[in-house]
Amino acid sequence: RDTTSDPPVKLFAAEGLGKLGRTDGVPVLINMLRGPRTEYHDMICSALDKLTDKHVGGSARVWLQWWNKGGKANFSVQSQTLVHGNTP
Repeated sequence: RDTTSDPPVKLFAAEGLGKLGRTDGVPVLINMLRGPRTEYHDMICSALDKLTDKHVGGSARVWLQWWNKGGKANFSVQSQTLVHGNTP
């Protein structure tokens, strides 16, 4: 059975990318919030909070606005610091 499209697999993969300092995980998690609320909604929100050090709620639309209005740039600077030891 192919589990690559299962929400828990995507959730753990996105969290792993975030822990590695890669921004790839944040848009994946935001996208997972779209559509009907699932049993994983709170876990996804918690993962976003931890990865970004922000709490903007449980709306994919609000998270996407935050990401596009500067969250992506700020997260990228933090990731470079974590991964490369650079200072922002």
